[in-house]
Amino acid sequence: MRTHAAPTGTSAAAKPAQAPGRASSAGASPLAVESGHLTPDAVAALQAAAGNRATVQALHAGAAVQRSLGAGQAAAIAARLHDAMAGIGTDEEAVYGALASRTPDDLDAIREAYYFKYDVTLLEEIRDEFSGDELARVMTLLEGTPQPGTDAAPDAQRAALDARARAIAQQLVEAMAGLGTEEDQIFNALEGRTPEEITAIKEAYHALTGRWVDRDFTDELSGEDLRRALSLVGINDSGTFDTSFTERMMEGFTAAGTGHWEWALEPGQLRVEVPIKFTPVDGAATPVGTWNQQIDDTWNQFAATEPGGRKVPINISMRNDPSGFHEVAVHPGGGRANTANWYVNQRTDVAPHEFGHLIGLPDEYMRSPEDLQAVAGVSVTGPANTSGEAPEQVARELHDAIYLETQSARVPACTALLNRVGLIVSGAAQQGAFAQSVKQAYDAEYSGWFSKDLVAAMHDRLPESDRWTVQTVFAVGTRSAMGGTGGLGAAQEHDHAVEPRHLRFFLSIVRNAWPDKAWTTGPK
Repeated sequence: MRTHAAPTGTSAAAKPAQAPGRASSAGASPLAVESGHLTPDAVAALQAAAGNRATVQALHAGAAVQRSLGAGQAAAIAARLHDAMAGIGTDEEAVYGALASRTPDDLDAIREAYYFKYDVTLLEEIRDEFSGDELARVMTLLEGTPQPGTDAAPDAQRAALDARARAIAQQLVEAMAGLGTEEDQIFNALEGRTPEEITAIKEAYHALTGRWVDRDFTDELSGEDLRRALSLVGINDSGTFDTSFTERMMEGFTAAGTGHWEWALEPGQLRVEVPIKFTPVDGAATPVGTWNQQIDDTWNQFAATEPGGRKVPINISMRNDPSGFHEVAVHPGGGRANTANWYVNQRTDVAPHEFGHLIGLPDEYMRSPEDLQAVAGVSVTGPANTSGEAPEQVARELHDAIYLETQSARVPACTALLNRVGLIVSGAAQQGAFAQSVKQAYDAEYSGWFSKDLVAAMHDRLPESDRWTVQTVFAVGTRSAMGGTGGLGAAQEHDHAVEPRHLRFFLSIVRNAWPDKAWTTGPK
């Protein structure tokens, strides 16, 4: 930051009438008007011929300039520029941020507002405050970033918007780099941007850094500065969500998990991102793009809706982040995944399921009926007993099979019994009322000081490698993304779907933001 002495001995009356930096334009028509509006060329000509004061007077006489930057926004930017150059010392970065990637029209509006408010041209102030390379940089910024006219091809307009957005995103990166944060540079870079520009800036920042700018604001800023920065990028609210769960699985163990994710409530969506540290094992690739597409196909079908017709789409994804809260090892080949271990060749429904755990949802398979009712609010009735054998008799035969002396004979004996009585059909477990009646009979007969209930007995006595189907018979589950089809008969259209109950955490954020609305979960 360059230190300088405040200028002395210069009064407004002594300032040149012609705006510095504008060449005279002999014969120009300073009051050329199109459709009741002063065109930018006309404003430039008027400034060159008569100076800013005459231009301001002409504008206040009734003519208007066609610009995207509103008068209030231009005045706010002018004030920020003045603050950056006032007193001893100049905040160069704040000036760069305020002028970066402005269109020529916008810069004209800022010059006009600056002169009207401070009775001195912006260029005079800049030439007094800057020198050398710093002055050259500002002069380049004052040339503006031209944008295609409204009659330009959509591709050309989009390319120009993206170019401006990248430049502004880079300003934001620089403002938050290293130790300390240049708050004024952030504010100046974002002030007066259109909603379309803000969306493009956020996307450009994400492309540059792999992070959303609002999350970096949350890390770098606090208090009123944070609220102001979030407001400038259209964030109504944002935060981090944490929850935990435990689950007693019918496989004979109790599991626990933690949901952790970041969220931002924008005008057009609730954006959710799960930060994950993926660690490749034995050189395995990490197909984050493929997994995110699978997650998108499964999860991003819903919006928070209210009777008045408003919708807030819920869009969730994961982020490969070296400092991510969750840690997932990525293994080559295939295998049975869990929240901490994923496989390159896992089924397409695995990433969406494990992703559900990372946002805080428990399993909806291999559960007891009581667990499933508590977790999902549903129950499974299943097929009735048509075997002709009482549950007590089936339970005794099952006990005998589980406790055969030869370990390798136990699962085949159990499977043969369950096939005979209709609890396994064509290799698929048949969960429901009959299976639960057998389990209840078994537990009533054999649970005690010297024997184990059915779940414990299967876990202790049946080889882990081939006991899955037998255990599945006596569990219950759903067909949802957090459940599975095993034990529920033939596959159906909505197997592995996300249900509204799985979005309850997200819905609560929207409800908290607008508590006067009756929000529910519905399709996008």
